[in-house]
Amino acid sequence: MRQLMHMIYAAFLMLLATRAGISIDPDMTTPDFRDFHQRLIAGEIDTLKPEEQVQYAKVHLNKALKNMWTGRFAESVAQVADVHVKS
Repeated sequence: MRQLMHMIYAAFLMLLATRAGISIDPDMTTPDFRDFHQRLIAGEIDTLKPEEQVQYAKVHLNKALKNMWTGRFAESVAQVADVHVKS
């Protein structure tokens, strides 16, 4: 569910930004998820700006991808697959 939430946030924020005419650079560098949120809490980031929305989308996308490479994610997928195979 966490990875799904990250993907939904990324898609929504990218949609908002592209509707404002912002292009999305797939190679753009972004801060770490935790660092971005610390800056967000500190009021250093305005998520109403399309440029910030793209960056936030990319932060969520990178977090989802990072999490999907973990052993925990692989185990979770295996458990779900195992339940569906037994049904």
